[in-house]
Amino acid sequence: TPNPEYLDAVAEKMSGAFDSVDEAAMFLAQIIHESAGLTKIEEEACANGGCEGQYGSDQGEPGKSYHGRGFIQLTWPDNYKAASEGLGMGDELYKNPEKVSEDPKIAMDVSIWFWQNRVANQPGVKEGQFGATTKAINGPIECSGGGNETPQKRYDIYTKVAKILGVTNLASPDGC
Repeated sequence: TPNPEYLDAVAEKMSGAFDSVDEAAMFLAQIIHESAGLTKIEEEACANGGCEGQYGSDQGEPGKSYHGRGFIQLTWPDNYKAASEGLGMGDELYKNPEKVSEDPKIAMDVSIWFWQNRVANQPGVKEGQFGATTKAINGPIECSGGGNETPQKRYDIYTKVAKILGVTNLASPDGC
């Protein structure tokens, strides 16, 4: 069952954040997948120090972990810094990355920022290639072939969301 606080943050922050219902459907499908059905906003394996020394933690603030947090899992010190600055928060999220998983509204702000700055501008996205959004989010892991079923699972979520939102011109699964 989705976390009610997460649902509130999604509803509040999505309003007016996207150019079209088509793009909103792609975003919503991706955050549903990334957050395990709007139940998690932190990478489970890393939540209790399980990823110490990974994700470039040695390049960030001492003692801080830059593992996946947010509805779209933000990782790496440079992304935390860029998101923080892009949201007008200075270096707050770089110095305190845990804030992304402590506040669902910040998690949603970061996820929309990531989408607008790291996903929506990628080749194929504006042309309606849902797979291009997957590639931008998790490309090296999911889009390198080898029978990975995850891109199709993401696309299946998208088709359900698109139907609910009344999207008439479905994005294709291409681009991954």
